[in-house]
Amino acid sequence: MMHMVLVELRRFWHRRLARGLVGGVALAVVFYGLFTLAAYSAAPDRLLCIQEIWSSTDVLPLGCEDSVDGIDGFERQFVAADSSDPDLRAGASGVVSRASLGLLLIWVVLGASAVGAEFRDRTIETQLLWYPRRVRVLGARIAGVSAAVFLLHVALLILLIVVLWPTLLMHGSTAGGGGGFWWGLSMVIVRGGIVAGIVAAIGAAVAFIARYTAASALVLLGYAASSPLILDSAIPSFMHRDGLVNLLAFARGADVGRYVRGEESTELLVVFSHGSFGAAWYLIGYCVLIVALSAVVFTHRDI
Repeated sequence: MMHMVLVELRRFWHRRLARGLVGGVALAVVFYGLFTLAAYSAAPDRLLCIQEIWSSTDVLPLGCEDSVDGIDGFERQFVAADSSDPDLRAGASGVVSRASLGLLLIWVVLGASAVGAEFRDRTIETQLLWYPRRVRVLGARIAGVSAAVFLLHVALLILLIVVLWPTLLMHGSTAGGGGGFWWGLSMVIVRGGIVAGIVAAIGAAVAFIARYTAASALVLLGYAASSPLILDSAIPSFMHRDGLVNLLAFARGADVGRYVRGEESTELLVVFSHGSFGAAWYLIGYCVLIVALSAVVFTHRDI
């Protein structure tokens, strides 16, 4: 089984779509670093603080550019401290955290295409001639895609830090960049990689059911777009169990809130439900469920 996973890792990287998308993102990161350096060089009075790369709060030290985005709207209700429960942790903010969440869109597409392309080109039939046990083929493909995406996600976030470092040294401040900062930053990167691997695994699993890359990606992206609206208006009591809410919470290291009704009013309040560790278990559970469903469909359906 391990040999099959390693083979899938190599096959994933040799796909032109994977190389093209990852290479394009890497170039965009480099250009972003150069643009940032040029922008701060042109405005000597501006100061780039190390907390803008990653911070555990939305509050920057005095004198820093206020470019660390807070959390608003749907996300603020369930994974931020701005709620009925003042002890609810908001989780990480900053450039690295935002980039980590943005990359998930690419991993959905790559995860789905790693399987959808096999059905389109009919190469899945050739592979099953060599490995007729379909569950092992599915497991190796999903594990290989997930591992590859985890490594690529971590590498791209490290590249982002590297390209921002010259600006930080020449036009910024490293005050507050002690051991706690680097430990927190490393946890943000690792959690982001884990979430990326899970998202890619789900994309690949859905593609085993839908057979097409576009259909799989549209299903997942459609869920991400519609889930907050539907749950918030129809069944808010289920919101803290939603996969997207728990994904955001685990990626940021935030707490998840749940709706309760106030004792003296009909207003719904948000209180603590579970932390980022609990959010991770929700994510793993949903991923296992979707992979199991794809295994059942894949093993009982003609190619």
